Order: sequence, then structure tokens, then C-alpha cells
Amino acid sequence: MKSEKAVTLITLTITVVILIILTFTVSINVNPYGDQKKKANFETDIRSLKEEIDQYYAVEKKLPIINEFTSTSMLEESKNINDNEKYYVIDINKLHVNLNYGADFEKILQKEETEPITDLLDVYIINEQSHTIYYPKGMVYNNETHYRLPEVFSEI
Repeated sequence: MKSEKAVTLITLTITVVILIILTFTVSINVNPYGDQKKKANFETDIRSLKEEIDQYYAVEKKLPIINEFTSTSMLEESKNINDNEKYYVIDINKLHVNLNYGADFEKILQKEETEPITDLLDVYIINEQSHTIYYPKGMVYNNETHYRLPEVFSEI
């Protein structure tokens, strides 16, 4: 009789266990890189918006805003000390910018401009007085939620 070569159950089990361990290890090590990418996208959005808003303001002498944003309770800890109580959604259509976040902006366009925004968080807002830009949905990095670009968060 010929002896047949086959994969034994023990070999198969060991291979599966090794693959599970490798998958788990890779998934743990990849997550920080995903967070770093989110942080980089967040910083890029804020910098691009700041640059475009400064240019717009220099020409138009007003902010590119639409609806007032009234749901600012989550921003309490990260508010700029120069902020007043007036926050507005940034009108992306008036700027030449490509953003990574801010998908709720299209929903805001369907609302009346006089209707305050309270239920949509995936937008960029700006304070009327300080011109500080916020992202109410927040961006999590190093287990902390960031709503704006603090000085220690980047090298601006």
C-alpha cells in the first residue's frame, strides 16, 4: 500500500492558532496608526479651514457661516477663553477646501438658515468672536476627545 501524505488535525489546529495570534497582534498594533491617521486628517481639516476662512474674511469682512449652532455643551472644557456664546456652522460652499470630516453639512443645507442646529454634530463650527474652529462630533486620539486643535495637540 502507498502511504498518503495529508495534513493532520494537530497540524491544522496549530496553524489556525498561530493565525489567530498573528491576527490579534496585528489588529492591536494597527489601531494606533488608524488613530494617527484620524488625527492627521483632523489637523489638515482645521488648518485648511483656518487658512480659507482667513482669506475669505480678509476679502468679505465677514465669516463664511450659515445656521447658528446651539448645541455646544460638549465644548465647555475646550472652549477658547476669548469665545463669546455665538457659534455658527461654517459654510463650506463659500470656501475652496476638501474636508475629511463634516458629512452633516449636506443635511444642514436642507434646513432654513434661521433654524438653529442642535442635532447634527459632524460639521465644523466657528465662534463669532474668537474665530476658533470646532468639530462638535469630536475626534478621539490617545483616549481623549478633541473638539478643536489645542496648542499642545499640534505644531501649528
